[in-house]
Amino acid sequence: MSAINQVSEKIAQVTDLLEQIESVNEMIALHSKADDDFMLKQYQHRKEQFVKELKVVLADFGIESGDLAA
Repeated sequence: MSAINQVSEKIAQVTDLLEQIESVNEMIALHSKADDDFMLKQYQHRKEQFVKELKVVLADFGIESGDLAA
C-alpha cells in the first residue's frame, strides 16, 4: 500500500470518527432532555471510546491532545 493510500485511509478514519462523535452528541442531547440516565451514560461511554480512537489516529499525523488545547 502506498503512503498516499495510507494517509487517505487515515483521513477517512478521522472523518468517520468525527461523524460518529457528532451522532453520539445528538443522542446525548436527546437523552439529557429525556432524563434517561442509563442511555445517557451508554452514549457518553461510546463518545469516550470514539475520542480515544481519534486521539490515536491524530497522533499518526503528529497531533497530540495538547496541540488541540491552544
